[in-house]
Amino acid sequence: YEHFAAFIDRFKGALNALAEYIKPSTILRIGLRYINEVRAIDIDWHDIIRQELLGPLVAPQLTSNAIQASSFQHMQLHYPDNQGINIQYGLLPNGSAVRPRSGSEPLNQPFYLLDFDVYREFPVSSILLMNPDLICRHVSRYHRTISQLFYWSVSEKYLSRLGVEQHVSN
Repeated sequence: YEHFAAFIDRFKGALNALAEYIKPSTILRIGLRYINEVRAIDIDWHDIIRQELLGPLVAPQLTSNAIQASSFQHMQLHYPDNQGINIQYGLLPNGSAVRPRSGSEPLNQPFYLLDFDVYREFPVSSILLMNPDLICRHVSRYHRTISQLFYWSVSEKYLSRLGVEQHVSN
């Protein structure tokens, strides 16, 4: 899919088929995850990724003579109503966080990982009944949250290089 609207339409079709033929009765977790691999081509990391996420990688006292640098963090945020966000982020030396498509070679260059997983869990005491419309509303809300996180994480300069003209701010 090229746009989220196309994804959610296909997803709702799959959920409707699941509800009709498999007939699951309850849902324990709803989530959406995006794995973004940002690659720096002719641009420095500090011109792409927010300094809050780069941390000491932007300190020349540490990195100026390094032939390779990497850093990785995992953050878990928990909110009321059993909602949460898992964020994995960092500079990795090469390869990919996801398996390459069939027939494609893995990239062998550094990349910055922005892996966002937004979810809500439903404990056994408050299990959610199978409802494709409600699930799609949750997933659409998670998509907006992840978009905000991504746009917060990268610079305007990087977004303009991607050709992004408008985005959600904050």
